[in-house]
Amino acid sequence: MRTQSEVATDRLREQIIRGEHKPGSHIQEQTLSDNLGVSRTPVRTALNTLANEGLLEYVAKRGYRVREVSLSEISDAYEVRATLEGMGCRLVAERGLDRAGERYLRSIVEEMEEIIEGGSNRDFDRDRWRELNHRFHMKILDTADNDLLKRLVTETARLPLATLRTIAYWGERETVLMVWRSHIDHVYILDALARGQAFRAEARMREHIQVGGQLVHDQYVAAQEPDPLAIAR
Repeated sequence: MRTQSEVATDRLREQIIRGEHKPGSHIQEQTLSDNLGVSRTPVRTALNTLANEGLLEYVAKRGYRVREVSLSEISDAYEVRATLEGMGCRLVAERGLDRAGERYLRSIVEEMEEIIEGGSNRDFDRDRWRELNHRFHMKILDTADNDLLKRLVTETARLPLATLRTIAYWGERETVLMVWRSHIDHVYILDALARGQAFRAEARMREHIQVGGQLVHDQYVAAQEPDPLAIAR
């Protein structure tokens, strides 16, 4: 059973990644305690944990604040993710994707397609898409069966805008088009894994993540605003 500290940590981490707390903003213990519905003790543990992860920073006499992330850090994170997750795909393809794993990934891909086909630019279910994208990538990492690889990807993906739940977003008109392109990548990655094509699976995943990183980079620059997370909401 998960402790209150673990629950509080996960919920605050998700809030930061989703941009609910702006970079540079201070986190008030009591306010956060009320928001999460837990006492201040697990909140203190959560704040300390996320500071160690690099999402928060401690300021003397002011408490914790959300760390501001530079464009170069975000770009570096995508490069690392592309290399690591590409390796994960290669390992899966080399060892062979079993039928259960293939069915699971295929079910995710099919639901993603239903979301795209059933929605419009205005009512596209971004939250569900983010969750499915996260599951797709994590299933591949789990199947790669390399604990260090998974841990490194998880650490990298905790950086805002490098998370597996980020959607490259140019506005209402372009959202579904961008997501279709990402969806096609997932289709080809799964096909390569199922066929045991290690080189192709690795190359597809690397390009998939690199393209996403480039889109985020371009949006960050184009936005020219102090809160880069606004482009991913």
